[in-house]
Amino acid sequence: MCQVVDLAPTTAATAPPTRAAANVISLYSDAYTAATTISNVPWDDSNYEEVSIAGDNVLKIAGANFLGIDFGDYLDATNMTHLHMDYWIADDWQAGQVLNPKLSNHAAQAGETNALDITNAIGSQAEVQNWQSKDFELTGDRESLKEFLITVAGKSDLYYLDNVYLYKTYDLPFDFETSPVTADWSGFNGAGITVEDVAAPQTTGNTSTKLAKIVRDGGEVYAGVFTIVDTALDFSTKSTITARIWTDAPIGTPILMKTEEDGNP
Repeated sequence: MCQVVDLAPTTAATAPPTRAAANVISLYSDAYTAATTISNVPWDDSNYEEVSIAGDNVLKIAGANFLGIDFGDYLDATNMTHLHMDYWIADDWQAGQVLNPKLSNHAAQAGETNALDITNAIGSQAEVQNWQSKDFELTGDRESLKEFLITVAGKSDLYYLDNVYLYKTYDLPFDFETSPVTADWSGFNGAGITVEDVAAPQTTGNTSTKLAKIVRDGGEVYAGVFTIVDTALDFSTKSTITARIWTDAPIGTPILMKTEEDGNP
C-alpha cells in the first residue's frame, strides 16, 4: 500500500531573540509566554493542528483560501510596533503567490472595527520549502485585537507557522518618558534600577517627567545595570553617546558607561 506523506520542514525555525515581557505579545511561540489562548474560527476554509518539528511546536495549516484564528482575550497592542512570523510553505512557487497576515481590531469588543492588512508576496522558489522569517511594521488602531487571519493565493494550501508575536522595537535614543520601562533593564552584582516619576531635587533644571533610578546597595564596586537594544550601535557614523545624570555620590566618584557586542562582552 502506498501512503502519501505531507512535505514538512526537518528543522525548527530560528529561535526569536530574548525580549522583556513588556515588549512582546506572543500569539504562538515556544519562545515566549502566550498572551492568550487561540482557537480555529468556524467561518474559514482552513484548519490548523499543532505538530512537533525538531522538538519545536509549530502550527500545520491546510486549506484553500484563508485561515482565521480567534483569541481568547482582547489584546491591547497599542504600544507594539511590529508583527513577526515564521512560515514554511510546502507547495512549489507560482506567480502571484501570497501569504498575507491580518490582525482584526474590535475596538468596541462587538465585532471588527478596523483591520491591519499586510501584503506579503512570495517572490520566488527560494522563498518556499524553507523557513522564512518576516517582520512587518504595524499601522492603524490596535487597542483591542481579537483575531489573526492569513489569506493565501497562488497555491499555498499547506504551510507551517511558528513564532507569531507582536513586539515593540527598543533602540537609542530613549528618554524614559514612555520607554524603556523597568522591565527592560537588569541589575548585576548588587545594583538595581527602577523607572519612576521625577521628584525633587531631580526636578531642578529638568523638564522630564520620568527618570531611571540606579541604586548600588552594597555588592561589588563594579555593580551596575544593563539593557539590550534591538539594533546594533554603528560607531562608524555616530561616535558619541550622551546622558543626563544626577547623583548624590561624593565628588570624584567615577560613573562608567560601557557598550558591549551581543555575545562578545
